[in-house]
Amino acid sequence: MGKSSRKRCDVSPQNQASQMTQKRTLYNCFQRQNVWNPNKQICVVRVPKGVEQQRSWRPPAASPQPQRPPVQDHTARHAPAQHIPRVNELDISSCQCLHSGAYIGNETSSIEFKQGTGSYMAKNFSSHFLKYGCAFLNSGGGSLLIGVQDNGVVSGLIFNHEKEDRTRLQVDKMLKDFEPPLLPRNYSLRFLPVITPGNQQPCLKVLCLTFRVSPAIDEPTLYRVGQDHVYVRRNGSVQGPMGASFILEWSRQVWAGKVKQLEQHVCEATSEKSSLAVQLHTIQKTVNQIAADCRIAAAERFSQAAAREEQSDLGSQRSPASCENCRRQTSSQPDLGLGSTPHPELSRV
Repeated sequence: MGKSSRKRCDVSPQNQASQMTQKRTLYNCFQRQNVWNPNKQICVVRVPKGVEQQRSWRPPAASPQPQRPPVQDHTARHAPAQHIPRVNELDISSCQCLHSGAYIGNETSSIEFKQGTGSYMAKNFSSHFLKYGCAFLNSGGGSLLIGVQDNGVVSGLIFNHEKEDRTRLQVDKMLKDFEPPLLPRNYSLRFLPVITPGNQQPCLKVLCLTFRVSPAIDEPTLYRVGQDHVYVRRNGSVQGPMGASFILEWSRQVWAGKVKQLEQHVCEATSEKSSLAVQLHTIQKTVNQIAADCRIAAAERFSQAAAREEQSDLGSQRSPASCENCRRQTSSQPDLGLGSTPHPELSRV
């Protein structure tokens, strides 16, 4: 009790006034020179020299909440552009140009995509031309597109006039490796221009190589390349080189299909012959009927003419009384000397 009372007695009114003045001074200094650090959440007070620095906790002021960045729709970036038309696989052989970024579709048994970037034209183009060309020719035909990504999106390659001429010479040289030789009707080479926004790269093109099989009326042919290598196209991929067993099986199936096709032609010709025989019988029957009608009509006309002749004959036969009356009428008429004999004197003259 003594210690607590002693402390209370030590606090005089003057000391209390000085302490209040010091607190007020420090408070004013805090109000002018305080700095708020949001990371440490403390108030750092700058005070004049001679005044002890103090730290005091203060409630953080209401700071504005950071705005969240807008959520971007990543699906719109991968969606195909609405203004770029989709190219159908069947239109490849007839289209004249392609749009950059256009979607052609997936690879099938009749179409193959190659991006062709880097040194593709110098290293891989020749081997791919022989391989895919032989496979397409032995599998019903198809197209090899160079300048299209594997996912079917058109990207294009830079083909200037010099590079186009070099590619054409390269293709003409590789055509000699096919057995039997390819005819102009069996293949086509085209450079399809790629339309880019703003014509940034006007030399972008897609190399389109189309291989077509011979017409059905020709003899079935198995194409070979290189050292009698045979390739076929199955399920969107190339298989080969095939062995002798495959060649024999292929020949058996092809000729069996050819025989079946000829048998179908024979059946169609037989049915057509039967229909023509029926038509011929109908025509002959119609002709016979027309001939009979013509004979009946001719007989009727002949009988009518005979009847008219009989009537005219009956009208020409007159009675003797009518003939005597006619003579009397002629004798009663005056003789003008036109029908009598001339006078003897006039005859002398």
